[in-house]
Amino acid sequence: NMGSVCLPDIGRLLQRLAGKRYQTPYPVDEASRQGGEQPMERPARDLFIWCLLTQRKELAEFFWTLEKECVPAALLAALLLRQIRDFSDDISEKEELEEIAYDFESKAEGVLNACAEDDQAKSQANLVRQLQHYGESTSLLLAAEGDSIRFISHKICHQLLDNAWMGSLSEKKNGSLK
Repeated sequence: NMGSVCLPDIGRLLQRLAGKRYQTPYPVDEASRQGGEQPMERPARDLFIWCLLTQRKELAEFFWTLEKECVPAALLAALLLRQIRDFSDDISEKEELEEIAYDFESKAEGVLNACAEDDQAKSQANLVRQLQHYGESTSLLLAAEGDSIRFISHKICHQLLDNAWMGSLSEKKNGSLK
């Protein structure tokens, strides 16, 4: 019954699709359902997520261009679309969802390329920065959860992971990398 869908329902769906590490920005408890309207802090992000969940590619791409944090938005899109793909029985729909997920992953990679050309250190720091509006996750975790292999294989991600492996990252600065 689509008439009774509310933010807690969307919150629970996002939590299920995005995984345990992703803390949904929407309420998930029934008490919130009775609480009335909830203001939209980031309307572009909220509309972007709605477009992804309803598989409206063109609108999702439009709202992605309006989102302030476009890399995590694109990585979240890839993650959600790949999870939705796994629920489908239709082979052509699965292929289409994977293609759209790949497009969003490519968008994230393109932005990372542009950022890396400007400042590699800031680009690495942004990969492990906790994102309040993306479930307190990081771009690197969203990429890992969403099987965004091309993004993770980017040289900036490799340098970051090499630094972490060799112990040259400060845990104070990059506690979210744990």
